[in-house]
Amino acid sequence: MEIKERRKAIGWNRRELADRAGVNSAALALVERGEWNDEDLLSRLDRVLTAAEAGDFSLRIPPHQAPSTPPDEV
Repeated sequence: MEIKERRKAIGWNRRELADRAGVNSAALALVERGEWNDEDLLSRLDRVLTAAEAGDFSLRIPPHQAPSTPPDEV
């Protein structure tokens, strides 16, 4: 299942998942559309979604020193 479908199955909007994963919501939108593939960002999203799918809704990952941003916003 893709990130977007997993997020929706949990009932979160983009901002909720982005906040919990410590990433930029614009970057998440690009990932969901298949327009950006950053390994660290994908790993963060997967960790938060996997925890939530297992019933742990408390996981929050702090953002990097420089939050993930889409390439055209740098």
